[in-house]
Formats: sequence, structure tokens, C-alpha cells
Amino acid sequence: MLYHLVSRGLVALNRSTYRIKASSKSLPLALAIVLSFNTVLSQPGVKTDLGIYPDGDAPALPSAGGKLIDPVFGTEIMRVTDERDGANFGTAYAYWATFNSNSTRVFVHEDNVAGLIYSFDPDNFQIGSKDRFIYPPGNGLTTDEDAYWSARDPDTLFVHRGAIIWAYNVRTRAYSVVGDMTSYFPAGTYFVQMTVSRNDDVFTMTVKNADYSVRGYAVWKDSANTVIRYVETPDLDETQIDKSGRFLSITTPFEGAGVIQTRIVDLQTMNVTDLTDNAPGYAPGHGDYGMGTVVAHDNWTNRITFRNLASPLVVSTVLSFGNDWAINYHLSLLADNEAWALMSVYGSGPVFERELVMVATDGSQRVRRFAHHYSKWIGYYDTPRANVSRDGRFAAFTSNWGGRSRRDLFIAKVPSDGSVTTPAPTSPNQVSWTNIQGTISEGGTVSHSGTVLNGMAKSTQVVSRFSGFEWTFTAGLGQVWVGLGNKGNESASSGAEDLPFCFDGNAIKEFGVPKATLSVADGDLLRIEINRKGQVIYKKNGVTAYQSSSSAAGRFYLVFKSREIIGTKIRNAHFNGINYGA
Repeated sequence: MLYHLVSRGLVALNRSTYRIKASSKSLPLALAIVLSFNTVLSQPGVKTDLGIYPDGDAPALPSAGGKLIDPVFGTEIMRVTDERDGANFGTAYAYWATFNSNSTRVFVHEDNVAGLIYSFDPDNFQIGSKDRFIYPPGNGLTTDEDAYWSARDPDTLFVHRGAIIWAYNVRTRAYSVVGDMTSYFPAGTYFVQMTVSRNDDVFTMTVKNADYSVRGYAVWKDSANTVIRYVETPDLDETQIDKSGRFLSITTPFEGAGVIQTRIVDLQTMNVTDLTDNAPGYAPGHGDYGMGTVVAHDNWTNRITFRNLASPLVVSTVLSFGNDWAINYHLSLLADNEAWALMSVYGSGPVFERELVMVATDGSQRVRRFAHHYSKWIGYYDTPRANVSRDGRFAAFTSNWGGRSRRDLFIAKVPSDGSVTTPAPTSPNQVSWTNIQGTISEGGTVSHSGTVLNGMAKSTQVVSRFSGFEWTFTAGLGQVWVGLGNKGNESASSGAEDLPFCFDGNAIKEFGVPKATLSVADGDLLRIEINRKGQVIYKKNGVTAYQSSSSAAGRFYLVFKSREIIGTKIRNAHFNGINYGA
């Protein structure tokens, strides 16, 4: 992961001024200017120009949970860890997320031991309780460096041990197997550098032998429960999967004119595009992958580039540094809004020195400079390696805060660019109802109207894996059936024969066939959810009552059916997960 550019290309003019060696063709006009080391006098706030804003002495630090204001940029920064927690903490890397999918938890890495998982209140900008991460079961080699938050379940982390991928529920502290690849590889094989697609379906990782040498890389497709690509090669630096799960990037350890530095594999067609370090490929160096896109450093022409992975040889410039080879940085494109990438700059400057910067990916070369990270280079692990939250509101970074002998994790608020972003769809949402027949709905509550014998209503929300519906049971009234439908042929009739998965009073039925019994009372919380494997789980008050042996293929809506008595109802129906719409 170490990424460092050799400092060169600045010619001293006098003690306080440097001029970048560049022609107007190789450097944007805004950068091809005389850069003064004198502090730009301005009020604290986000900077959108290319002036020089030195960080100066690091401000006094509060204890863990305390906050301070960046004196130059006016941004609020919170310290997450301190001496009471241990010695060295921080982020793992710019593309391994610190924040879970809805910014309610943060994963803090600690040197040589299992990391810490904190609860986080994004609205009040506060950390809460913490818990020590637990390594997965087994005896193979493992690490939490590349622990990967699920994009669809805010309580799930994907980790690996040996040749097995696991899902860790941080709330229940329980593990379940995602993919067991022990039969594919010799004993002692283990994984490193795992990345996961945004739909939690495609996993890619470097495969290593028991003697720590590189064996190759593998791609696991969870929905197919198999390895869809495996290549043995020692000539491998890392692999990454894009958010869509379609495009695989393979980075080689080689560079130079005419040398293939990166390969892009279309996993739908298995076509491979080789990208050379120089023209025409201008291979993407260290960067981050979006939804079918990549924003990365071009080592050959010293710029940040953007490309669509469907046409990887078509390259555009995001931000050019011309001949200013002193820039050293990491990039994060983890936010849903990919109009901006987070750049965390380290090393020598002068522009952007020790800064956190949002860079527009549209080629306009706009920047939003919003914080200093105050971490001085002592070694690689003192680099900030900042990553952005999925909602784009926060940036987590590592800092030794002025060169101290310890490192801590910090979180900075990311000032808004004024655009509207859609928050990650993982928190509970109230069900709304359609196809209403003989029923009355109010919010998440739906009840029998009494105007006809049989009533029915369907949710407008449609869910799939990592999703579910939940409602409150109401006792002492008429008959009620509540379950999942997906064929559009459900009718306002007695019984559950047209519902593939259903609560029927004190029974659990599938297409009308009894599967299990349970005792329900007024006020019980009932839930049907589809897990990551497509298995349907029935729960009462948070406890599993039955797990179906049938797989839920496709997408489902909630169906309410009632009979005879006015007021027969369910209350406060809501859903968790992604709403796929009609």
C-alpha cells in the first residue's frame, strides 16, 4: 500500500518563494503561478483556491471524544482514541471503510491487536460505547486490516481466516460463513487485501501460500457460491473490485515505459484490458474504484485521472499537478456521491501540505480544502490514509498530531458542497400501502374496514437480500395473514396458499403448508427477513422462530390479508434494507 512520489521539480527563487517548472500545456493556469510560502491571510473556512495555507503548530488535543476547530479551515474535528485506549490507532487504508453503511459505527484499527468498534452518533457528532473486535474461528492466518463493512447490513463486517470468508455481526458478536474456499487451495493458504462489491456479492482477494509468498488472486461470487475467477501468478501487487462487482482491477508490481501496470477484467465477459504505465494506458496507480469507474493517480504524467471501466483506455484529467512531483496522497471514493473524491495529502507540499481535500471528479479541477491532519511523516503508518463515509459527511484519518510518538484516529466533518445526497438506505422505514381492498391504512398500520368479508393490502416497498419487514401483532380480533409476495397474483381471500412465506396466527406457513408453530400475544414484534444467502428467517421479538429451507429468489413486498372483523390489523409495519420500488 506504500505510495510515495520522489520530490523534484521545484526551483528555489528566494527564501520564501518557489516556482513550479511547468509549461502552460502541462499545468493548469491556476497552478502555473509563483507560490509564496507566506501564510494566506483569511478567515477560517473551506478554501477553494490553490493558495498555500500552512498548518503551523498542532493545536492542543482534547481527550478521546473531545473536539476542536481547525484554525485555518474552521472544520470541527473529533479525537476518537487516546492514551487510555492504547498506543497506536488509525484507519487501515483509504478504500477500507472506517464507517459502516449508515455511519452509526466506526472500526478503529490498532497495531498488532484486534481493533475497536465504536458506536457513532452522526447527527450529534459523538462517539459512544466501544467493543473489542473478535477474530473469526479457526487456526488459519487472519487480519482485521481489510475487514470490510457490509454495504447492506450496518451490523456486519466481512473478514477472513485462512481460505474462508466470514460475516461478523458486531451486535450479536456471532460469526457465519460466507464462502469456504479451503477445497480450492492447499493447506495453509490464506487471503489478504480483500475488497467487496457494493451489493455484497463479489469478493476479491490476494491469495498467499503458507510461506507468505504470493500465490495469485481469487474472485468469489456469493450468489453463485463459487470462485468465478482464479489466477496463479507471483506478479501481483493487489486486486480491487469496483462497486458494481463487474470490473476487477489487477495491479502488477512493475512500472516503466511500455510495462503493463494494471489489468482490468470485465467479469461478465472475462475480457481483459492491459494498461501500460505510459501512453496509451496511463495505468491507474493507487486510487479508488466507484460504480464502474476509477479515480487514481497517473504515475507517468503526475495527475489524478478518471475513467469508465467499460472503456478503460479513455482517460480524463481530474486534477493535474504538472511538474510538482512533491505531492504524496491517497484517494477515497467510498461515498455514494462520486462527484467528489477525498484526497489526503502527506509529505512535503507546498500546496495541500498535510491537508484533507475534496476533489471534483468531473475534470473541472475544483477543490474543497477543509482540514489539516497534522500528521508528520516518520514512517508509512503516520500517513493519514483518510477515507470518507458513505453519506459523504465525515472523513476518518490517522494522525500523530505534530509528530508525537503515538497515533490516534480522528474524524473530521466534511463541509457540504451544497448538493443533495441520498443517505445509505439501511435504517428502518415506515411501510406505505397500495392495492388496498377492504382495508384502511394509516402510516405503517393497516386494518380491516369491515365493508367486505376479506381484505388485503400490499406494501409499496420491495426488498431482497439483507432486508426484511417487521410489524406489531394485534390480538383478539379476526383472522390475519401477513407474509411475502412476489408474483402479483395475491388475492383478498382466506388463507395463505398464495403467499410463499407467511405468518398465519400461531403458525408459520409457506404456500399454505405449515412449517412451524409459535405462540404470539398482543404487542409481539414479528419479522420476516431475507439473509445474505437468500434464506428466509421468521422472528418473534428479535428471536428466530424458524428458518426456511426454501430460498427466496428475487424481490418481495409485504402482503396483509384479513377476514371478517372490522379493526383486525397490524401496527407500525416498517422495512429494513434497500427499497427496490415497484
